[in-house]
Amino acid sequence: MNKKANTPLAILILTAVFFLIVGYAGLTFLTKGKEVKLMIQGASILESVYAEESQINLYIQTAATSAAKNTNLDSNPETIFIQNLKGELSKYKTGNVYILPELRLIEPQLKEENTNINEDTISITLRIKIDEKLEDEGYELLSAEYIYDKTFIGNLPEPPEEETS
Repeated sequence: MNKKANTPLAILILTAVFFLIVGYAGLTFLTKGKEVKLMIQGASILESVYAEESQINLYIQTAATSAAKNTNLDSNPETIFIQNLKGELSKYKTGNVYILPELRLIEPQLKEENTNINEDTISITLRIKIDEKLEDEGYELLSAEYIYDKTFIGNLPEPPEEETS
């Protein structure tokens, strides 16, 4: 008779343990699914940062190449190069706003002390910062900040040849 009285208690304990295991497995499955989704979105934010880096580098390098070509070597070429570079970069503005917000952050760096002249090239070294955010329904899920230094080089024009008599 003692065995029959313990049977409902054993069934009750077995059922409770079963529901605890199923609940834990379900909860684990739900939370791991969010981590996988965030990891996939994390990869896409890195891809976005690298794509923007390439675009920024292309714009600045194009501007530096053109600015160097139009630099007069006779008097203070660093100042002329900086003025030319500012003019070239202004082509990437609509109104008063750059098409890429990161370009606005390099304007204060366009100084003579950041330039270097060699025999036939002029270069400028800039620190570039890219910020990307991944938001969902107004909440920031993930953010990436990428800061790097890059030197942009342009070829100086050929000096005019001296006439020989």
